[in-house]
Amino acid sequence: MIDACNGLRMHHSALCVSDWEQSKKFYCDGLGFEYMLEFPGFFPEQKIAMLRLPNGGVIEMFSHGKPGLPSADDRTFTAGSYFQYCFQVPSAEDVDRLYDYVIHELGGTSHVPPADYDMKHDGTVMAHACFVCGPDGEILEFIKLPDEYLTVPRK
Repeated sequence: MIDACNGLRMHHSALCVSDWEQSKKFYCDGLGFEYMLEFPGFFPEQKIAMLRLPNGGVIEMFSHGKPGLPSADDRTFTAGSYFQYCFQVPSAEDVDRLYDYVIHELGGTSHVPPADYDMKHDGTVMAHACFVCGPDGEILEFIKLPDEYLTVPRK
């Protein structure tokens, strides 16, 4: 590993959307992202915006995405593609509330309802999570993890 890798941190993920205003409303008005800035894209009429959560995390939103992601019932994914955004929440109750809110208030669809997960396979509940689909079928995970898994220690 080269020395430059020691300073790597995740900054953002990019999302192509088919309906700019619908996605902006879903992420900003619905989920509380800040609409930081907008700038021209790589071809005429394309827009790009940076959306930031108050507690960290950025999505770079691109206009002119082609509709057509698999339905929420499809369990296959394209190799090399990012298919999910995961958001930490403070409690299992928040996972349940966000699931209902996204589906009933924001028009999202269910992918996997809230459930407890035993990720160590030893009978210990490690996480409580749900998966919903946003306006273009993108998968959003809301998860409550034990505190020791919330941050990655720095060297």
